[in-house]
Amino acid sequence: MSELAYFSLLVTGYFVVVNTIYLLQMLVAWRAVRRRLRTIALDDFHDMRESGLAPPISILVPAHNEGRTILESVHSLLAQRYPKLEVVVVNDGSDDDTLELLIAEFGLRLTPRVYWQRIRSKPVRGIYWSPAHPALWVLDKVNGRKADAVNAGINLASAPYVCVMDGDSVLEADAMAAIMNAVLPCPAETVAAGGSVRIANGCEVGRAGVSHVGTPRSFLGTSQVLEYLRAFLFGRMAWSELESLMIVSGAFGVFRKDVVVEIGGFRHDTVGEDMDLVVRMHRHLRVAGRRYRVAFVPDPVCWTECPETLGGLRNQRERWQRGLGETLDHNREMLANRRFGRIGLLAMPYLMVFEYLAPLLEVAGFAILPVGWALGLLNGRLFLLFVCAAFAYGLCLSLATLLLEELSFRRYREPRDLLRLTGAAVLENFGLRQLHSWWRLVALVTWRGRPQTWHSAPRQGFQTVQSPPAAERV
Repeated sequence: MSELAYFSLLVTGYFVVVNTIYLLQMLVAWRAVRRRLRTIALDDFHDMRESGLAPPISILVPAHNEGRTILESVHSLLAQRYPKLEVVVVNDGSDDDTLELLIAEFGLRLTPRVYWQRIRSKPVRGIYWSPAHPALWVLDKVNGRKADAVNAGINLASAPYVCVMDGDSVLEADAMAAIMNAVLPCPAETVAAGGSVRIANGCEVGRAGVSHVGTPRSFLGTSQVLEYLRAFLFGRMAWSELESLMIVSGAFGVFRKDVVVEIGGFRHDTVGEDMDLVVRMHRHLRVAGRRYRVAFVPDPVCWTECPETLGGLRNQRERWQRGLGETLDHNREMLANRRFGRIGLLAMPYLMVFEYLAPLLEVAGFAILPVGWALGLLNGRLFLLFVCAAFAYGLCLSLATLLLEELSFRRYREPRDLLRLTGAAVLENFGLRQLHSWWRLVALVTWRGRPQTWHSAPRQGFQTVQSPPAAERV
């Protein structure tokens, strides 16, 4: 048998294994999402708010040059239907009008407040407070990137739980109540919980959050809507059920502040600080022999901007791949280590083989197998059967995601939006997925030799709508 035939068997075997994993994730997640829906149907978030049992939360919003979106983001946080909420915006050395907009919009004043630096961060230039919105604080500091900004926010936060958000994101009004509803049954054990993140491009945003859900007009944006649905409703839901969730999104995650401080806060030497924090939590707590829980909650939603240019998308995906590599490298002693239980024996090997190293085989397969078929070195009928099976499997997974979304949360109600998402499920197989694999491969083979950079996609700003006067809101 030729080397090319052996390679084709390797690619086929990889395809069978990875898609079997996806199928199992889908089955586990489907059951878990439906169970969560039955649970929240019996719960009343109003009772939790009025009972006095809701624990205080500090929402941390690191913001660097977020002038286009920061006001909508902060307004959505102040509109949260949650009783004990503190909002801490960290202006991380912005050189646009982020700070000036916040001062003008919320009437901020420089205010003396004790700042205990439990976690090291760049120097603080000033702390502002809003008399009109007593829950709002703004910390102005020297630029140190996102991890440094979040650490500074943790130092200022007064609540036992911190929620980390991005400055280009908005929360649904009941998001904090929903996520804490999942934390409260075992608050001592739950050290981290993440909600769903969805794409805000194409949506209309008012002062209370997203007022109308839509899809982006571009194919790149719509394909990311579908990708986020797959990642959160299937992937993270399944890993949470297996008690092996390795990432809580930096765009919307709640953490026990004491545990974050114990492990030294967010690391500065990685571009994947959100994943790195959760992996270090697993590591620290398992070594200490403490019971703990990291959970994903599908119903609370954070809406965020996504890049709609190839350059912006490429930078984001290369950064994600580098962050994964740095996290695996920093915590390599956990890989295949029985001491860390299912984290070391299941989750870490999965991340290494089917996430980090996967682009090597995927790109090689995309490049070599078609050439072998064209040259007659591979059986043409079997090759076409393999290609059709790969396409059909990917399409079925995407359509199953849409079906789960429609049967559960139904955020996308317009027929045209569902048609766009269905079209993206078909078209993403012809070029876009291959580009994703190529970008990840480039990052995989080059990140160790390159300095860390953060290429933020240009902010488009939310499609905003004016809130009606109070007399009309009846």
